[in-house]
Amino acid sequence: MDRYKEGKTFPSLQPAMRSSATPSAGTPRNAPWKLAGGHNEWIRRMETWKEYKYNELFNWCSGKPFLKEGSKYPVYGSNGIIGYSDISNFENRIILGRVGAYCGSVNYYDKSFYATDNTLVTECDESKITYKYAYYLLTQSKLNSFAGGAAQPLITQSILKHLKCAIPPLPTQQKIASILSTYDNLIQNYKKQIEDLQTCASELYKEWFVRFRFP
Repeated sequence: MDRYKEGKTFPSLQPAMRSSATPSAGTPRNAPWKLAGGHNEWIRRMETWKEYKYNELFNWCSGKPFLKEGSKYPVYGSNGIIGYSDISNFENRIILGRVGAYCGSVNYYDKSFYATDNTLVTECDESKITYKYAYYLLTQSKLNSFAGGAAQPLITQSILKHLKCAIPPLPTQQKIASILSTYDNLIQNYKKQIEDLQTCASELYKEWFVRFRFP
């Protein structure tokens, strides 16, 4: 970890470090990523991070062919939810797109679901890494850049197991994941509001300019 003492940090943390040292205009004073002590505090905390190979943190297995539609459990393919099934084959796992255009995509579902054979289902060693933190870590890892395959992109366990990452202690992982989840929830809420407004605008347009029912 000597490289962190020299001030070399992960790119994803650099904006946070800059904002804690010299807040930009409009940055909330109680922003969750700001630390007392600024840059030096980040360096101190980074010294507690530990490097692992992916195969020390994760186990992978392939999903199964999807044979029959249902309505109870979401079915995950390489590009996310592709349908529903009355049976499940996994619970509380991270789902990676294994093959094709969405190779390397990352989804996380904390309930029962069905995973197709176009996915790699990821189990975390929870003594080292939490599922939520692992989801955000893998999302930022650009896994598709490591894909092999001649005819179409392909991610395999053999490729993944040699990748490396540095992760903080579990309490820090939980804090980071909690903050990111809060922002994700806000984004989803805003997206839903935008969709509702677009639906209202579309109906209003039809009412006025198609049905000619003016107020």
